Amino acid sequence: MTPEMEMTAARILGDWAMMLVEPETAEVATQILETDSDLFSAGLEFRGIVSGRYIIICPRTFAILIAQNLLGGEEIGNEDEILDALKEMVNVFGGNLLTATYGTDEVFALTCPEAKIISKDEVRKLCEKKVIWLRGDGEPVGVAFIPEIVRV
Repeated sequence: MTPEMEMTAARILGDWAMMLVEPETAEVATQILETDSDLFSAGLEFRGIVSGRYIIICPRTFAILIAQNLLGGEEIGNEDEILDALKEMVNVFGGNLLTATYGTDEVFALTCPEAKIISKDEVRKLCEKKVIWLRGDGEPVGVAFIPEIVRV
């Protein structure tokens, strides 16, 4: 992750998700792994001059805040609303990060975003990748942007 990508992720959380955003260290991953809270991931794949994946990792508390912000502060009624909010967030993040990184002249094909509850082992595996950590309204969220060079 470049500083530009970190700034883009922070801007999206601040502007789009209406959150107060702070940088966080990788040690927060240890903290979320020690909680009893459900952990979520949301991601999508992209293809273009580079291909790869974009993934977010967060605890339930962050996911609920995103859903409430998108629904105008309404109480969250079910898991589907949380998952839909995370899918929308990863879609917005992915498009903005690709544009910030590669410009507006490059065209990318994006898969439909997916979101799910994940195990602590899955979080540990994701944390082996380059993950930046932020706090949105005090709750941690990890962002992994995993490009792979396409050989032509």
